[in-house]
Amino acid sequence: MKRVFFLVNIGCYLVILAYVGIVAASAVASGYPWTITCYNCGLCRQSCPIGLDPYGFIAAATANDRTTMMQAVNVKLLPHEAALLDRNMPLVNSAGQRVDINNLTPEQARDEVFVSRMQARYAASFCILCGNCERICPIKLPIMTIIKDYRNAASL
Repeated sequence: MKRVFFLVNIGCYLVILAYVGIVAASAVASGYPWTITCYNCGLCRQSCPIGLDPYGFIAAATANDRTTMMQAVNVKLLPHEAALLDRNMPLVNSAGQRVDINNLTPEQARDEVFVSRMQARYAASFCILCGNCERICPIKLPIMTIIKDYRNAASL
């Protein structure tokens, strides 16, 4: 019986090791290998004056996927602007009701909507580059590097 548990233990460790290896390889491939050191303490999230979640940029860089969805709670757009970015972006009007960007009435099309989540590549263009996220980070990760790179890639 002990041998079975031993083999299950080894199998579990190998699966965990493979997962960590894939995450590390993805972070290295993205060009931001330091992103795997972030432990998501949440301090950067609290420091953003416009409500972006800087950890979303770190998660996108770790996954090497700029389309990773991230929190963006105070970003306001007109529906046609949101449609240009992403037609599947979750939107909420000022009354707190979900807005379907594909079925808008003319009145809804004129009202600003709040974005709750957006892709990291688009969120970078809304960042005001204040640097609060970097200043408050307890391990001093260069988060602005990712944001600036994503912003430059979006402008190309």
